[in-house]
Amino acid sequence: MKLHFKTYEAKFESLTVMFDLLRHALQNLGPSGMRAYMEKLRKPKEARHEKLIAFLSGELDFPSAIPDVTRLHKRKLSTELPITPSLKWAEKKGHALLGLNASELILRVAFFEAVMRAIHQNVLLAKPELMARVKPDRPVSLKDLFRGGFPRVKAEEMDRQVREADRLTTKNRAKFFHHKLKLPWGDAAAIKRLEELTKLRHRLVHSEPDEHITGGAVDEIRRLFLSVPRACFEAAVTLYPSHFQK
Repeated sequence: MKLHFKTYEAKFESLTVMFDLLRHALQNLGPSGMRAYMEKLRKPKEARHEKLIAFLSGELDFPSAIPDVTRLHKRKLSTELPITPSLKWAEKKGHALLGLNASELILRVAFFEAVMRAIHQNVLLAKPELMARVKPDRPVSLKDLFRGGFPRVKAEEMDRQVREADRLTTKNRAKFFHHKLKLPWGDAAAIKRLEELTKLRHRLVHSEPDEHITGGAVDEIRRLFLSVPRACFEAAVTLYPSHFQK
């Protein structure tokens, strides 16, 4: 079964439409929409305040504190969740846009890594002897060979090599694809930037979830995570035509 670049491209474009639609909705969210959202956020806080007032009202020593508690509650709501246009509205929309950028990077990397694994696997299906060139000294036990036969041993080795390549750094993985599979990713500058973006995704997921991803970075993400698989497919269609199609 051939691997089609158009399949990846269609998923890529679907992701683009999804995030562009979310950004458009957020950027065009007007005063009435923001007010409704703020009022929604206020509801659980209002409910907790009402419970507190009910408790204070039932205690002999606390009713006098109710006006101050209510005044403080309203002031806090006005500061944190204003229902009239304010800098807080712009701040929340800005944070939401940055969150969308970060989410897009995370999903783009996931899609990219999945298609690169699929490309690697299909190359090995098309030319199984590459597995011996990559790991020529890997031993195969007689137990494994007789338990499932050669096809099973070959399939397990293929899966192992795909997973091993998947664990390489972006730079080393690009070298592996170029030198072992004959599928270049692009020039040195593109690979360097791709590595920076994948490291950024790792930081977002594992250590720095608040790191800002700019709109310019999103444009780079879209360009690189489409151009690299395209370059691989263009080479693979020529080298391994039985398993690849544009």
